[in-house]
Amino acid sequence: MKQKFKNFRNQISQFVSILLIAILFSSCSENTNLKEQNSTGNELSFNVEDFKKFREEKSTSKITDSVKYNSTKSPGIRSGIINAVSHAEVNINDLNKFFPNHLPDLQVIAITTVNDIDSHEESGLFLHAVDDDNRMHLLAYEKKSNSKKYKLIDFPVSYINGYKLDNLLFVTQNLFPSHNLNTVAVSNIDQYSGNGYDDIKLLAFAIKYDLPSVKKYGLIPFSGSKSKLAHAYIDNKPCSMAAHQCRNGSDIATECHPSGGGCRTPTCQRQAIVYAYSYNSRYDELNDFNSFLPSSDMYTFRNEVFATPTGEFWFDAYYATSSHFAETINFTLLTKITLQTPVISEGMYAYLGDNTNYFLTGTKYDGVVDMIQYSADRSFSSLYKNLIVDIQDRTVSFRNENIADIKTQLSNPKYN
Repeated sequence: MKQKFKNFRNQISQFVSILLIAILFSSCSENTNLKEQNSTGNELSFNVEDFKKFREEKSTSKITDSVKYNSTKSPGIRSGIINAVSHAEVNINDLNKFFPNHLPDLQVIAITTVNDIDSHEESGLFLHAVDDDNRMHLLAYEKKSNSKKYKLIDFPVSYINGYKLDNLLFVTQNLFPSHNLNTVAVSNIDQYSGNGYDDIKLLAFAIKYDLPSVKKYGLIPFSGSKSKLAHAYIDNKPCSMAAHQCRNGSDIATECHPSGGGCRTPTCQRQAIVYAYSYNSRYDELNDFNSFLPSSDMYTFRNEVFATPTGEFWFDAYYATSSHFAETINFTLLTKITLQTPVISEGMYAYLGDNTNYFLTGTKYDGVVDMIQYSADRSFSSLYKNLIVDIQDRTVSFRNENIADIKTQLSNPKYN
């Protein structure tokens, strides 16, 4: 049974995971300084010149491009925010020789340096690495002044879903604005599917709405002085390394996978739940789920909520947390979903039908919250756990309210 649960989680991750994208490029050669790295991973030595030599000598392919934006919503966004994106592929054995034994229990599969557009000086470093369970990690380092040492940055990202260009650009925009990117990555990086969930998607959502979970990191809120730069991630995600550009600026959530067909729509929670019922042969519950919550009516409900002044927040919250929720689905969570499906259905149709006799009682509200909290408790992602608290703080005012009161609250634009 344990093995079945493990296989089930792996299948869910594969189903909701958004396949990996092209790789950026950079430089280096074997370096004895790297063997002096701090084994804790909090600080490392890194010779950029050796990195450049390594790229020239060992890379099997190279691509250089500049960032492109689809400026449907933000015409002020220009391609010069990050000027150049470079990519080189290397054999994994060569990468391990160049960058040996840096992190316990992690295998580095991509190294990205960031350098200032004007001065060309290196400012930082990103490492993509996978652990024994195939979970992918992103670590960010800042270069110390007048030194070849790089210090680990306290940044609220635990896990990522593969190597995606828009994710790396987003992190760079927050940590190292106006910098070029140079990456060396293993040639078979598409084999590292990573987790089915991605903390950077959560981070973008949290920054957009300046949620408490990320305020302590001093990241750029979307309403701040650099709002055009920050909005580029969600409204106009860059998609480069070829001719692909994401169709953003609409209510269609897309992600950038230039080497794998361009832009894709990520899996939502409903799709993952349907798959989980089918995978576990719980067909009666699946039929009930589809009967209570038909996809056409759920889309109508989504569109009506999205049209409210606060609708964008709830829309973003749903898609930002979907892959994390899907990753936590097991038999217990499926049972909780089964129990709460009629409750959610009743509330949805009361909203669509303007049924002012309906009240979201404490019992109904608490049952749905318990289901979501169970998912958060099961997650490996500390950011997901914290954001669920932030989201619940914004829903508690709906408890024991009728539909008219709930709609009045949704008309309050303070969340957007």
